[in-house]
Amino acid sequence: MTHVDAARGSRQRSRRGESKEWHSPAARFFSVFTELQTLLNLVYLLLAFPLGIAYFVILVTAISTSAGLLITIVGAPLFILAV
Repeated sequence: MTHVDAARGSRQRSRRGESKEWHSPAARFFSVFTELQTLLNLVYLLLAFPLGIAYFVILVTAISTSAGLLITIVGAPLFILAV
């Protein structure tokens, strides 16, 4: 591979060492969808999003409830546990 090829990005080395010829920018763009890491990242994001929403809802509910109950004897321990 010459310096001109490297500068243009016409070849790319994969992890196994073989090189791939890119015929067009579209082929280089869409080749990402065939990689395993892309699928793993997508699964991670699809699992992390609902978990993040659930954590947020539970935390906001706990803080709101305990803040509302601060005037009672139950509110102070709940507020300390929530924060």
